[in-house]
Amino acid sequence: MKSFLYTFSISIFLVFLLVFFSDGGFTLLNFVNTLFYIGGTSAFIGVSIYILSSGFFDLMAYGVKKTFAPKAVLENDDENRYLSELITLPFGFLLWNGLVLLILMGIGIYLLHS
Repeated sequence: MKSFLYTFSISIFLVFLLVFFSDGGFTLLNFVNTLFYIGGTSAFIGVSIYILSSGFFDLMAYGVKKTFAPKAVLENDDENRYLSELITLPFGFLLWNGLVLLILMGIGIYLLHS
């Protein structure tokens, strides 16, 4: 929860900073667009880390490594770790941050068109 609040406050600060220094000034449309950029990026990074750490690409990465790596590299067992073992980053706070920012963007779009 603490990392989510920290990430969310930094994201909102970044959104306000980018909107304030944009060419069009501080409008609801610029605010919604910037929320989409920051929220979408955060959600994309969170989903990417989740997919990589879940083991979805382990067999594909192993097959590519086995096909293109020299034989001496394949004989070393220390380097034959799965991709999901290498990616151990936390991702939950990025997913929640992106989701909340995208919900705020949806509320902004509703206010913009009503």
